[in-house]
Amino acid sequence: MMNYCNMIMDMIHAIIITMDASGKIFAANSFLKDIPGYAPDELVNGFWYEIFMTKSNKKEQEIFFQNLISKKKTHSYFSEIQLNSSKKICLEWNFSIVRDQQNEIERIIAVGSDVSEYIEHENQLIKKHRKLIERNKELQCMFEMTHIMESSESTFDNKLNKILKIIPSAFQYPQHTSVCISIEGKNYATQGFHEKECCLESDIHINDIICGYISVCYMGRKTEDANEPFDFLEEEKNLIISIARQLSLLLEKHEAQHRRLELEKQLRHADRLAKIGQFSAGFAHELNEPLGNILGYAQLASKNQSLSDSVKKDLESIIKSSLHAREIIKKLMLFSRQMPPRRLKIDLNQLVLDGLYFIESICAKKNIKIVRSLSHNIPPIKADPAQMNQVLVNLVVNAVHAMSFGGKLTISTSVSKNLKSVYLSIKDTGEGMSESVKKQIFMPFFTTKDVNQGTGLGLSVVHGIISSHEAKISVKSTVAKGTRFKISFPAFKDFP
Repeated sequence: MMNYCNMIMDMIHAIIITMDASGKIFAANSFLKDIPGYAPDELVNGFWYEIFMTKSNKKEQEIFFQNLISKKKTHSYFSEIQLNSSKKICLEWNFSIVRDQQNEIERIIAVGSDVSEYIEHENQLIKKHRKLIERNKELQCMFEMTHIMESSESTFDNKLNKILKIIPSAFQYPQHTSVCISIEGKNYATQGFHEKECCLESDIHINDIICGYISVCYMGRKTEDANEPFDFLEEEKNLIISIARQLSLLLEKHEAQHRRLELEKQLRHADRLAKIGQFSAGFAHELNEPLGNILGYAQLASKNQSLSDSVKKDLESIIKSSLHAREIIKKLMLFSRQMPPRRLKIDLNQLVLDGLYFIESICAKKNIKIVRSLSHNIPPIKADPAQMNQVLVNLVVNAVHAMSFGGKLTISTSVSKNLKSVYLSIKDTGEGMSESVKKQIFMPFFTTKDVNQGTGLGLSVVHGIISSHEAKISVKSTVAKGTRFKISFPAFKDFP
């Protein structure tokens, strides 16, 4: 009969153990016979809780077993047995307590069923459900990002700050997620952000050029296990790449809008200058003839020897004023491009050296240091030497006037990598200009100098000459730090 019972026990797909009230095993079937240490003869005389509650300490094991035998109903417990380095089985234990007539524990029967497949299946379902939840959060995040990006009411900075607020909700632990978006050196970050070991990063590109990055970090530890650090899901690693792409699109759109506004501004400015140029040309032509008559008659009258000294003095004043007026008209004609340049092949470095020769003494008196930074082997340019000299002198004189208490004047030349453009830069450390002044500096008769200190035509003439040479001039200025004018000339085509 005993052999018959043992045969039935061995046929059951579960481990069956019989033990006494102390947990000491005195019988076991052969369900785990192929696992070292779990054969029936190895289990007998061992204590169940020491063998199958391996993760608990001895005190916890004894407490569990005492709680088990103190209650009358059946209890369940899960334990794991490691088969090898990559595989383990999970057992669900159910206990049945057999008592004698005096209600004393006669034996405890423990049945451990292999539920590994069920648990694995359940874990897979949990993972899939978790992925669906995370995917839903990611899609919601991307949808909200798109909505923010398409909004025409918010500024670029406001859009980035709104995006910052929605990104944490797309990750596993929103309350522990901090985000930083860095674009062209400017950082937008959630409160308390600082980089941790557990961080995800992705670059933000414009035309394959890295111009920033987004960084997502988990701050702190998991609440379930204080000793286990956070980790990112594979889907979250893909999400941050998608967010970086969206930010790249937002930045590209912002840059395109900025370029469009700048072009519109330049077109309005060019149109305004063109209209002023047309007016100046007509104005100059209308004045030229009567002014020539005044100057001619005054010079003719001054040759009369019978005139009194006072009359001669008055005629000299008329001649001097007429010559001054003629010079202004000449500048107006230069600005309006009514005087075509005489194009010659020019060495820009030599032009700078020749021009500075006459200005060095003035700079020395005003305690201004001249720094020359002339690039070697630059291509020549095709230009009018006299007009180029006037451009250089006008810009240098303006720089000298801006440094009334001394400073540094840097004049440099350079060439583009493709040798198609030659650059002339004139930089001072003077008082600089405000944005409102900078917008008007090329307008005729605009000046910040005192009355009788200038005509306000110097920079407008420079602009006219530069435009007539198919060149470009730009200006950068900071109040109390200085100004830099940069001219870009097309290189002479026959070079070298």
